[in-house]
Amino acid sequence: MPVDQSLVGREFPPTPAVEVTADAVDAFARALGASSTGAACPRPIRS
Repeated sequence: MPVDQSLVGREFPPTPAVEVTADAVDAFARALGASSTGAACPRPIRS
């Protein structure tokens, strides 16, 4: 797919961080018709 050259180089301000909880993952999985594994991340992921 070609890139519209007028969009090249556009920048946007950073967005705030969002905490992802196990409940949010479960809800997302249910919305997709799947089930979450219930596996927990051993530590929070920070950028």
